[in-house]
Amino acid sequence: MVKCLILAAGKGIRLSKGGDSKPLIPLLGLSLIERVILTAKDAGLTDFYVVTGYNGEKVRCFLDEFSRNKNVKITHIVNDEWEKGNGISVLKARRFFSEKFILLMTDHIFEEITLANLVREPITDGEVVLAADFNIKGNNLVDVNDVTKVSVEDCAISDIGKNLEEYNAYDTGMFLCSPAIFDAIEQSSGNGDTSLSGAVRILGKEGKAGVFDIGDHYWMDIDTPQDRKKAGNMLCSTLAKPHDGWVSRHINRKFSTRIFTPLILKLYDRITPNQVSVVSAVVGAMAGLSFFLHQAVLGGILIHLASILDGSDGEIARLKKMQTPFGNFFDAVLDRYSDCFILFGMFYYSLMSAETTQLFGGFADPFVLLISGLAISGNLMVSYTSSKSIADFNYQYQGKWIAAGRGRDIRLFVLFLGGVMAFLHPISVFVALFLVAAISNAIVLKRVFLSWKYSLRKDSLIKRKIKAVIFDFDGT
Repeated sequence: MVKCLILAAGKGIRLSKGGDSKPLIPLLGLSLIERVILTAKDAGLTDFYVVTGYNGEKVRCFLDEFSRNKNVKITHIVNDEWEKGNGISVLKARRFFSEKFILLMTDHIFEEITLANLVREPITDGEVVLAADFNIKGNNLVDVNDVTKVSVEDCAISDIGKNLEEYNAYDTGMFLCSPAIFDAIEQSSGNGDTSLSGAVRILGKEGKAGVFDIGDHYWMDIDTPQDRKKAGNMLCSTLAKPHDGWVSRHINRKFSTRIFTPLILKLYDRITPNQVSVVSAVVGAMAGLSFFLHQAVLGGILIHLASILDGSDGEIARLKKMQTPFGNFFDAVLDRYSDCFILFGMFYYSLMSAETTQLFGGFADPFVLLISGLAISGNLMVSYTSSKSIADFNYQYQGKWIAAGRGRDIRLFVLFLGGVMAFLHPISVFVALFLVAAISNAIVLKRVFLSWKYSLRKDSLIKRKIKAVIFDFDGT
């Protein structure tokens, strides 16, 4: 159980226009201090110690409420000498740490995997390990004139500071420390340098300052409004999911990550992912109503808007660290209702369209009813077969178009095109229904075949896929 020390005592004058205190500056729905703590929590840390100074009472009150809401253990450490340097803030926490601990900065954002790996790094008594970024040529998120630079030789820090002329890494603000850091700060302070870098420099001369390469993982120091804007853009660019469909990846995400999600959080930063899911479902219902009112073009546009918003709820969940199993369940339920509203509306539009009657004559009504029924039932069965394969076989469909969790974006895009192309000819709505019926039922049939083949290789008494076999060699 590694403790985590977070420095949040500074004023942050260059960023002060964004709020009263730097730790409370908002970034895409979370304050900087919230984002650091929740990222560290996702990395496995649970015991937090926060050093506050400037406007400390306000920050501590904020953290008390945050601690209750998120069930996070936070211990306050007050630094009345916060103007003297960040090394003094670390020194104020000395009595709380007798073993190794993680040290973070409140104005740095980073990936949880980086911190999780740093925690597992080996460290000896009297040593400090810095998470260093060796990508000094390719990292465009760094202000070279302001970043702390590091000179590394033989996997150890030989020098560190903002004004180094020769360096090969950047200081990311993430440290794995032994209690020796406190003695080093006292020694550095006695020499007139109260910065954390001064203490690391002393340990480096003793060969006790190691480095951990963060690789290609992102990090960023936020000191100015420009940094905050750049950080927001960078975080939004990481929101795509591995199982995104083609339309989500190449079309929807470009709108949601660049426009809709940032705009929603700017208008109301307290919004929850479930609220966005409800909004998306309401827009889908409005799309279905538009087809009932014979406004097919409007209905098509609303379908695509609902599809984009269906990505925003997950993006906001990831940005605000609010992913929950219920959120996934709730979103899936609303998606099915939204799809049904849309498909029923398009069915009614096609049934009442004179152009459809002219094309199919006396067979128009039963034909439209058949295709619409297949589209609605096929769309529902795609979701149902995904869930049943996991529940009954502990198996998730793999592949591209057949994979579980993919395909809805394509079906909604087909319906969107069918709606807007009604401007040219109303039959396009029925064609879209036909395509969705064909696509969804083809997926279901393929999945039934795959499940049948899978079941033949399984013992009917085994309800769960075997994960491991344990052998005991001691004779018992």
